[in-house]
Amino acid sequence: MIAEKNGNLAIVEDTFYGSHLTHAKEKPDVERWTRLKNRLADELARGLTIRRLAVEVGRPGKYCEPVTEDGITRWASDAEWGRELSRYVDDGSSYAAKLDAAIEAFFARLDEERANAPFTRPGMVETSVTTRIIEGIARARRKSCPVVIEAPSGCGKTAAIEEYTARTRKEEGFGCPVWRIELSPTTLKMKPVLALMLLTAQGLDPAENWNVTDPEHVLAWKLKGVTEGRGGIFIIDEAQGLGDDKNDQALHIFNELRSFTDKHLFGLAFMDNGEIFRRFKGGKFTQLASRIEARREVIDSPTEDDVDLIMRASGTADIRVNIGLSAQTRSV
Repeated sequence: MIAEKNGNLAIVEDTFYGSHLTHAKEKPDVERWTRLKNRLADELARGLTIRRLAVEVGRPGKYCEPVTEDGITRWASDAEWGRELSRYVDDGSSYAAKLDAAIEAFFARLDEERANAPFTRPGMVETSVTTRIIEGIARARRKSCPVVIEAPSGCGKTAAIEEYTARTRKEEGFGCPVWRIELSPTTLKMKPVLALMLLTAQGLDPAENWNVTDPEHVLAWKLKGVTEGRGGIFIIDEAQGLGDDKNDQALHIFNELRSFTDKHLFGLAFMDNGEIFRRFKGGKFTQLASRIEARREVIDSPTEDDVDLIMRASGTADIRVNIGLSAQTRSV
């Protein structure tokens, strides 16, 4: 009956009770939803967190509960999610429609803040370095193999990872199997690494869900179960710790992770500064080093063209020109 009054509504069966209970469901404005979802992917690459967005949105409507991180992720993963009208409150729109409006209003405020700010961080500038890092990650995922990406600190590895994630979210949705973990001296042991990977693949925050009591082999079984058939990629940031001569577990960790790619469960992109290959290229690790060498992506420092691109994006290209002219004058 409601559908006859408004062409933007449809009558759908209840997921549990079936035809015995029906609901009115809004048809999403897919173009608007896609624009907002893609904008969210870009903002996450620039440093916004879903947690902050949830706080900023608060209650998307008068009769709504405060939005959660999971709610935003579900909204961004499926245009149809949350479109049912409430059976109890006649307030004219669905939860997802209210979320559309609230997120759109937040982005408008964000644009206004940036327009009035004396300086804003520019978006990702695609240099030769970031292009090769993105290509290396894509190759690791496509071939379900380990790829060691060697690049010096401060050359844009983080920006490249964020850009790859944003692009994949736009193409495949926010549930895309792109997982990133960061190694540190406190996590460079087998069990923490496996637990970190498992929780990340499950979409759980390790800081709030770390009560992992399973032994290592059980964690490996569970990791296989949540990643099998998804064609995903694990990006291992700060992976140079696996090349630490003083860490006797590093080689075992690397081989354990590599065993997952042998089963074609997911690809592995190790973000490194050259330490992994340096450690394995001599002695009894020669065979392992040869396999790594065939899949290395060795990236030097940014080129002059890269520097020009970055400075133009940040509005400081004229400073570079002035410095160059001053240097020429002094040399004359």
